[in-house]
Amino acid sequence: MAKTPAARMTMWSLTLPQVAATLAATLVAFDPRNPAGQHLVDGRLLNVVLVLMVTTSIPGPIPTEHFAPHLLKDAAPPDRMKAAGTP
Repeated sequence: MAKTPAARMTMWSLTLPQVAATLAATLVAFDPRNPAGQHLVDGRLLNVVLVLMVTTSIPGPIPTEHFAPHLLKDAAPPDRMKAAGTP
């Protein structure tokens, strides 16, 4: 079954933030140290990751909010949409 453009765009927009996975991977890499005693991920890179997470998580829901309502229009039969009062 082919996905509609609204379905593809909604799936894409839901993958933008990925805050939990990014934070977990960064914190796991921040804790260990190399033989010289330095963190594998230093404080500057940790800050970059945190800024990246904020910049993707804040605007991330905006495309989802735009594309998700189109899923209902694509999925519902035309007669059902008329009964629900949707033009």
